[in-house]
Amino acid sequence: MIKRFLERFFSAVISAPLYVMLMFIWQFLIMNEQELLSDTTLFKVLWSTYVFIFPAFFVLGIPMSYLVDFLTRFVPSSNWIITYCCKLVLYVLFTSLVFFVMFRVFILSDVELVNTSLVPALIGFHVLFMVRKEYRM
Repeated sequence: MIKRFLERFFSAVISAPLYVMLMFIWQFLIMNEQELLSDTTLFKVLWSTYVFIFPAFFVLGIPMSYLVDFLTRFVPSSNWIITYCCKLVLYVLFTSLVFFVMFRVFILSDVELVNTSLVPALIGFHVLFMVRKEYRM
């Protein structure tokens, strides 16, 4: 029980900075928002984003991972690829539902909605997947 919680906690600790770095790369390099660094320093931008995103990974991500693990117990296949796909779909579905309920947004046409709902789910899922070593070569 403690080992499973520590895996999830460690995954949240790793996923939050990865998400912050990915969003910084998205804003600074891809969207070419050079003014991001004009008023504040890079450290302040990254730290403020981390302070807001870590509780989301911790408070929402850990219980969601318990729920997904509980639901995937009912998947009849023991093939890790099928389990991987089922868990991935459930993570994306639950994260989107939580995002839609929290912010009352029901369209996915905006890139920012994808960045704030689907990208954290994918990062958190894959980090937890690698931490647990669920893949089998």
